[in-house]
Amino acid sequence: MERTLVFLVRHGEVENPARIRYGRLPGFHLSAAGLGQVARTVEHLATRASDVAAVVTSPLERAVETAGIIAAQFGRPLESDPRVIEAASHFEGLPLDAPSLPRHWSELRNPFRRRWDRSTR
Repeated sequence: MERTLVFLVRHGEVENPARIRYGRLPGFHLSAAGLGQVARTVEHLATRASDVAAVVTSPLERAVETAGIIAAQFGRPLESDPRVIEAASHFEGLPLDAPSLPRHWSELRNPFRRRWDRSTR
């Protein structure tokens, strides 16, 4: 029986000098450290995966940058899939400490409400 390995790779570190929750916001790219993380990930994958069938990414810039480096290493085309994306958040564009501020607590109070599903709003 043939075995298939699926590797889930998160993007490398993002350049974020303003220290905000960037979520789905555009304009957030890999930092120098993030590029180094991707290089080390590629090295690791090269020891584990001899035949890469596909590289699929979310449309977020940092993810495309990360997956593009991996795809190039293995000579595969890069596929973008808009369904592979993190949930939207009230906190996008706000400082990292925003959830601790009382004016945002109403966004935290019901853990059973599916905030990522816009149809429930």
